[in-house]
Amino acid sequence: MDYALCGPQSIGGFCCHSGRMSTEKHFIPIWFFIGITLLAYGLLITGTGIYGLFLPAPQPVTLAELHAGIWWGALLLILGAFYCHRFRP
Repeated sequence: MDYALCGPQSIGGFCCHSGRMSTEKHFIPIWFFIGITLLAYGLLITGTGIYGLFLPAPQPVTLAELHAGIWWGALLLILGAFYCHRFRP
């Protein structure tokens, strides 16, 4: 077997092209977990915003007609989906 073709992955006799196990470790990026967290928060905030849309509070806040919970939750959902897609393992 020609280890020169495998490059730096052939350290210790393990080669990525030989069908044997590779010693290369695969780490999950922290940004993937941040994306999952953003998705979870986005779902919670969007759900709360939609709930508030159908059942408004008896004393609404000043700018309640802007529905900030829905917009903020949607933004977090989009960012979380981007991070999960971009940094998936």
